[in-house]
Amino acid sequence: MAVFFVALSWVRTRRGAELSKRVSVCQRSAQGAKAPQRPPAEQAEPLTAHHRKEKEMKTDRYGISGSTLKIIAAISMVLDHVSRIVLTNGIMTHASYNQISDEQWAILSEASDVLHVLGRIAFPLFCFLIVEGFLHTHDLKKYLRNMLVFAIIAEPIYDFVQTGQLFDLRQQNVMCELLLCLVFLIILEKIQSLSKWKRYIAETALIVLTALAAEYTKLDGGVYGIMLVAAFYLFHDGKAKMFFAAVCAVLLSSCHIVGGGFEFATANVFNPDVAAAVVSLLLINLYNGKRGLKLKYFFYIFYPAHLALLYGVSLIVLNCL
Repeated sequence: MAVFFVALSWVRTRRGAELSKRVSVCQRSAQGAKAPQRPPAEQAEPLTAHHRKEKEMKTDRYGISGSTLKIIAAISMVLDHVSRIVLTNGIMTHASYNQISDEQWAILSEASDVLHVLGRIAFPLFCFLIVEGFLHTHDLKKYLRNMLVFAIIAEPIYDFVQTGQLFDLRQQNVMCELLLCLVFLIILEKIQSLSKWKRYIAETALIVLTALAAEYTKLDGGVYGIMLVAAFYLFHDGKAKMFFAAVCAVLLSSCHIVGGGFEFATANVFNPDVAAAVVSLLLINLYNGKRGLKLKYFFYIFYPAHLALLYGVSLIVLNCL
């Protein structure tokens, strides 16, 4: 994992060196008497990553808005949780042989697998949206507070739905992962003020340490979420570069073994979960930089509410069998 981010840092180094060279040439041309001067209205604006992104988003007339991505992510998440809560942990676990036949169980198993794969589209979208929220929020403290409050609210519901206990440390809900990603982005932004090589070393160290923290605190997303958020933030000024970095993060995460280590096998790379994640990245590549519908508190409320609703549906279905 460290090698992966060192490689990404090297790409950014080359990009920064080329940018510095172009700026130096422009400065030398500006000092020369014969250098043509553009009118003030056409003067080049400061070349910062944030400015390039804002300019790129404003010129995109077509594509998918942020609210559309959020709705797609929510639908995908619901499908995944129907698979997990209603089918796998509900009917398939608690229904007796008298209630469902072997053929019905096999059909439910296949349906659960399909819904699970469709649910893999959601997580990269949420990671991208947390980066977009961080870059465009007008009140970072409020954003952080909202994530913390609703992560705490969702945790007992998540634990009860998953294990039947109101407090279980074996796995934490996805909002805890997104909260950690937000804290990670805050620190990552502070690092950008360091000199070039100090910045790249600090970035790599921060990514590795945060990924380990996510993994060993059993957050829903773990290493995967941190690598995706790092790719989306560090390369947010270019869609092609961001897509490539995110694909690398997906492939590396697909080889990650829960509990530590990596297993680079063909079956880990070429599987439906990876394909669904790539579909998610393609949707992100269509993002037009526009907010779309105002759904500010939609996910905060929707996440714990839909968990409770699906758990109630699973109980109703079991009673009806």
